[in-house]
Amino acid sequence: MAYSDRTPSTGLKSIYKEYVIRAWQAKDRDKVVELIEACLKPYGIALDTGEGGADEDALRVEEFYHKDDKGEFFVTERDGKIVATAAYYKIHRGPDSVEIRKMYIVPEHRRDGLGRTLMGVLETAIKSRGYRNVYVETISVLKEACKFYPSLGYKPVQDSPDTPRCDLLLHKFLV
Repeated sequence: MAYSDRTPSTGLKSIYKEYVIRAWQAKDRDKVVELIEACLKPYGIALDTGEGGADEDALRVEEFYHKDDKGEFFVTERDGKIVATAAYYKIHRGPDSVEIRKMYIVPEHRRDGLGRTLMGVLETAIKSRGYRNVYVETISVLKEACKFYPSLGYKPVQDSPDTPRCDLLLHKFLV
């Protein structure tokens, strides 16, 4: 079975209300990039898919996440339409460290518990792979994200984010 055809590491497709959370597939690439761009635009943030750009990984999922089994990328569908994304991959901050990436939910599907559900799926997958240190980088202008992650136990750390457009780095140790 090809990696992109696998179900999330929780073992089965995850279902939440009318949402289906599943592993990213190559056919999702364009829709995922469109979703990310649409989520960033209202905040005046441009999509950055160029070499070394903050969103390059959304175009090159196979390399960033699947190659050498460095992480996982999930999409969430409702009525056959992708309405959210969430991912994580191994980072250099320690041997058991990952970064949560590409956590985007289209506005009309926010405030329905989907974000907490996606974070639960991510954290379960992360723990099942033996990682314990989880980092998130975000931007202060994303006020919802700046409230959301701390509500789940993520705490700001003094280190600088690796992504140039980000100005906030948060951390959580999974027990």
